[in-house]
Amino acid sequence: AGQKLKILYKSYPWYYYDGKSILYANQKYIRDVLAPPNAVHCYLHSRDHSNRLVSLELHNIHILPIEVLYISRGNEVFARPLAKKVLQARAYSKATLFGRRVPIEPVPYQKIQFKLCEDSNWPNTNIDNTNTNTDINIGELKVTYRILGSGSTGRENIYPWPILDDNIVKNDFIRQSPNYYEFDFLSVDETDKTISIKTGSFEISRNLIIPEGYTVFCYAGTKLNLSHDAKILSYSPLVFVGTEEDPVVIQSEQSTGQGLIVIGAERKSTLKHVICRNLAAPAQNAWQLTGGITFYESPVFISHCRFADNRSEDSLNIIRCEFTIEHTVFNNIQSDAFDADFCKGTIAESSFIDCGNDAIDISGSTVNLRKIFINNSGDKGISVGENSYVKASQISIKNAEIAVACKDMSEIVIDNIEIEACNIGFAPFQKKNEFGPASITVKHLAKNHINIPFLVEEKSKMFVDEKAITKKHKNVKNFLYGVEYGKSGKQLSL
Repeated sequence: AGQKLKILYKSYPWYYYDGKSILYANQKYIRDVLAPPNAVHCYLHSRDHSNRLVSLELHNIHILPIEVLYISRGNEVFARPLAKKVLQARAYSKATLFGRRVPIEPVPYQKIQFKLCEDSNWPNTNIDNTNTNTDINIGELKVTYRILGSGSTGRENIYPWPILDDNIVKNDFIRQSPNYYEFDFLSVDETDKTISIKTGSFEISRNLIIPEGYTVFCYAGTKLNLSHDAKILSYSPLVFVGTEEDPVVIQSEQSTGQGLIVIGAERKSTLKHVICRNLAAPAQNAWQLTGGITFYESPVFISHCRFADNRSEDSLNIIRCEFTIEHTVFNNIQSDAFDADFCKGTIAESSFIDCGNDAIDISGSTVNLRKIFINNSGDKGISVGENSYVKASQISIKNAEIAVACKDMSEIVIDNIEIEACNIGFAPFQKKNEFGPASITVKHLAKNHINIPFLVEEKSKMFVDEKAITKKHKNVKNFLYGVEYGKSGKQLSL
């Protein structure tokens, strides 16, 4: 070796040979190959309850064959494969990309059936709704395997859904064709491109899908009752106009229906004297929204409406569009009443009463608030985040955990605000690393029975009547959402 090094040094005098480092690198490579930290991907495919069988789909991502041993829970065997199964290794080319060898072709997933052990019960998962008398969480279950011929074993988590649903296109709600012509209570005028909902009470027990290019009209005296997981999806604007004495009603009387979605309607929708009651977030298979009523890239004008008794994360969610809400009431809300994401709009002369979480949640938006009354919010009265700008006036917030929270490079300017019986008054802070501090400016503040009037993070700003709040706090996020806050009040969750 010494003679060969002398030859190398003639042309490469800077070359340094470290024999030990090469040996150590080879040792590490061999260890990683024989005991890889991740060797398989595993998905739950199906269950056969009567025969106590579970089918998993497994895929070998390692360079050596893998023998599947069993499903384990802790140190116990939970289920065994019906027959010995070996997952063939993936073939790699000699070419490299970013220092890694490139697979020649993917190894297909193999479906393997496991028989549950005598005392085992599979936990509930999202692929069915079957009840089992068990406290087991699927996160406790692992697939135990070993490199073929090796004595050491490895474990991998089980994803509680199939790798690919063969009927995903057929069953995907958002890909379904319009079916408005199948409903007798709809009157279609192809000349004027209008769809009119007849006056009366109608039950919608299956999904109603309206295509683009129309305007959908609904007038006073009409009641739409959603049942059997039905939802309404419209790609056209809505003009739902009732009266104070006889509003349009969209509801789910038996709490079995879902909600209403408007997507990509370029012309403005109008909801006037409309009651939306007891609606849930539309969901089907892997597709799901958060709002009982959702407008996505669809401008909307809402006046003299009521949103109540919802069964969704957001009662009303408006995304990437302009909106106006006036003379509207949100009450008895399960979580957030109103959620605006990447919007521009106005809320005026409206009330938010008995909200489980936030009354008004604004993200990435520019919003004007005027004459707003908020009472009894489980979390925040007004929450502003993700580089939003809010201008507010004549605001009243009572009985909220946090009256006004402003975070993540957002700014809120308030003129004339009254807060009462809140744990925290104002909290400007940074919540997400990709953003920065926040700013709150208040003029004409009246406050009563506030435990912590101002909770201002170090780099954030708070001004009251042109005077800066100089007392600053570290890690306001941890205080609000951690154990420390839980000692003095209700612990919040993100």
